[in-house]
Amino acid sequence: MPISSVYTRMSRNRLLLAIVLLSAPVVYLAQQTLKVDVDLVNVFVTVQGNGGEFVSDLRRDDFVLYDDDQPQKIDIFEKDSDVHSAIGVLLDISGSMVDIIPYMNRGVKATSAT
Repeated sequence: MPISSVYTRMSRNRLLLAIVLLSAPVVYLAQQTLKVDVDLVNVFVTVQGNGGEFVSDLRRDDFVLYDDDQPQKIDIFEKDSDVHSAIGVLLDISGSMVDIIPYMNRGVKATSAT
């Protein structure tokens, strides 16, 4: 067996061993779970009635908040009736969609009417 073949095989084995040894800590760290303790978590809620209208006269007592199946105390409850939002709708109007563009337009108009 030529010396260069033995050297190449040993070099490959050493390289493979080095990769395995160096990647083991990375795999271990990737399996770790980050756990932190926090004193306050913000939960934002928008409530709509059966007809799609926004319900704005809710109080703290109207909500129950759970964490790991345990009810939690709601420390701060604030209402904001002046919430600004924007929605963008993108429609594919390429040649392959030409037959269904009227349906898409009706769907967008119906959705925006609620």
